[in-house]
Amino acid sequence: MRYCLWLILVFACKEEQVYIKHIDSLTEIDTVQAGSKLQYNRSDYFIVFNYAKNDQSHTAIEKYVLEYSNDFSKKFDNYHIYFYKKSSATDTNYIRNFPGGKSYKALLDETFLFEYQWYEGKLLTSPTIKQ
Repeated sequence: MRYCLWLILVFACKEEQVYIKHIDSLTEIDTVQAGSKLQYNRSDYFIVFNYAKNDQSHTAIEKYVLEYSNDFSKKFDNYHIYFYKKSSATDTNYIRNFPGGKSYKALLDETFLFEYQWYEGKLLTSPTIKQ
């Protein structure tokens, strides 16, 4: 009996790994004339699977941001990364078929988790990365 209780406790406490998926179809790249300077901007959108408000999830996201942003944060004047919790609204089929052609609006609901922002290579906003 004690052995069965221990197994139930172990499996009940086991957390699933955080998995992050880039939504390629939502990547936005544009240029804007700001005074005499032409600014290059990029925004990337991600779905976080098995997210929980704990250190494991935040560490996984932080590690992903540091690795992924390395290429883009210095190439673009403004660079944003948006994270959303997995839900029916963030299902990639739902996003692709979202009416009106503004598929990113499908994500702007209660599933929003974090935004990271860089300007000219410097991290401006960071919910989990300690600067």
